[in-house]
Amino acid sequence: MYRSSVMIDLSRFLLSTAGLVLLVFWGVRRMSGEGRWSDEEQLALVSGALAFFIILAPLLATSGTKSVRLYRNNELKNENRRRKVEFSELIRTRYSVRAYKPDPVGEKELHQVLEAARLAPTGANRQPFQLIVVHTEGREEELRRIYNRDWFVQAPLVICACGIPSGAWIREDNKNFTPVDVAIVMDHLILAAADLGLGTCWVGAFDAVMAREVLGLPDEVEPIIFTPLGYPDDQPKPKKRKSLEDLVRYERW
Repeated sequence: MYRSSVMIDLSRFLLSTAGLVLLVFWGVRRMSGEGRWSDEEQLALVSGALAFFIILAPLLATSGTKSVRLYRNNELKNENRRRKVEFSELIRTRYSVRAYKPDPVGEKELHQVLEAARLAPTGANRQPFQLIVVHTEGREEELRRIYNRDWFVQAPLVICACGIPSGAWIREDNKNFTPVDVAIVMDHLILAAADLGLGTCWVGAFDAVMAREVLGLPDEVEPIIFTPLGYPDDQPKPKKRKSLEDLVRYERW
């Protein structure tokens, strides 16, 4: 199939070249003043011109289309490569922020972060979670009752990710996947925040009783994870993680 296409393109090129040669020959002859062409020469000239314009034009158009497609494919590959690099850099540089600027988080940025959480995968797509966005201004003291750290209330926002066990997918061994689902949701949220230059910090060592009281949670709702959300006012420290050899096994335990 490819060889046939090449042969067709080559034939078109040769025919159009012959037509072009006739046109050039006619032009040279006219400029030299050699007089009128015979009927046979004029017929050959017309045929050559038609071959040039009818055959070469589609060939050029086809080549141009192929070039555009090739260019677009290369651009797409480059864009995908850039995205891979950006994501790798994002997960490498994200860190737990424990000092925040008082600068407000814009509505657009907040929406992007929450939208990323909404799109997170959950067991059987049940989405058994609710996110509570709390503005810290004026509520610092009651939020400290949940988690008593200065940096926890420095950011303009605090988000609580709550689970609803009654709405979650349950495995055959009765394992309820609410904590798993909420962890995935929060992971999406913090990565989206980091991508926007916002800081977060997983907080699990909070007072669950106070969280229920301050946030007015119903009995069927469980507070699972908190995070501040704001612009960092500190610098990341080197990450300490176990090696892959310590964390990964293949085929079985």
